[in-house]
Amino acid sequence: MLYSREPFENHALIMLYDSDIVVIFQQFFGSPTSFMENGEFACFCANTARPDKEEGRFGLDQMDTLTEHLSDLKDKVKVVAMHHHPIPIPDTGLERATIEDAGDVLKVLSNLNVNLVLCGHRHRPWVWRLGTTILAFSGAVCTPKLRGFFENSYNLIEIQNRHIDVKLKIVGGVLLDFKEIISKPIMNTTVERQPLTTLSNGGRQGLVTF
Repeated sequence: MLYSREPFENHALIMLYDSDIVVIFQQFFGSPTSFMENGEFACFCANTARPDKEEGRFGLDQMDTLTEHLSDLKDKVKVVAMHHHPIPIPDTGLERATIEDAGDVLKVLSNLNVNLVLCGHRHRPWVWRLGTTILAFSGAVCTPKLRGFFENSYNLIEIQNRHIDVKLKIVGGVLLDFKEIISKPIMNTTVERQPLTTLSNGGRQGLVTF
C-alpha cells in the first residue's frame, strides 16, 4: 500500500535549498533522490526542487539514473515519484508547477513503461491516464492552501498482482472514487463529511480501478 501526499520532498526543501534545512531533511527522510523495491513494485523518487525557484526540473542525471534502475525490471510495477508535475492539472491557476524538461521526462517514462507517477505541489487531487501510465496528483493533509478540492486529503494507492487502484481519502472523512472528483465542477467538489462508521467492506468503499 502506498500513501501519496507530497511525494518525498517538500516546499521547505525548495525554498530553503541552500540552508541547513537540507541537512535536516536528509537526516529524517534520506536523500531526495532515492530508489526502493520489493517483490511487487519498484519506486524511483526524483528530486525536482531547484534553489529558490518555484519551478521544478528533473534533469538529465536523474533521467539517466531512472533508466538504470527501471530499464531491466519487467515483472514489477514501476513507480516514479516527484514533487512537481510532468503535465498540468485543472483548477490551479497560472501553470508554473510543470517541470521545465517535462517533454523529455515524459518520453523517458513512456520508453520505460512506467505504470504509476506520483506528484503533488499544487495541492489539487487529480488523476490523468496517458496510455498505460497513471499519473496521480495528491492534495494536502493539513494545510489550508488548497486548490480545486477544498478538503484536506491524501491518496491511497493499492498495488496487487500488477493491478493499481487509486482512491482519495478525506482526512477524518470518507473514501472517494476519483471519478467522482473529476466529474464534478469546482464549486461542487467538496463532499459532505460522513462518519467513518458508514464505510463498508473493510474501508474499501469508493475503490476506483484504472
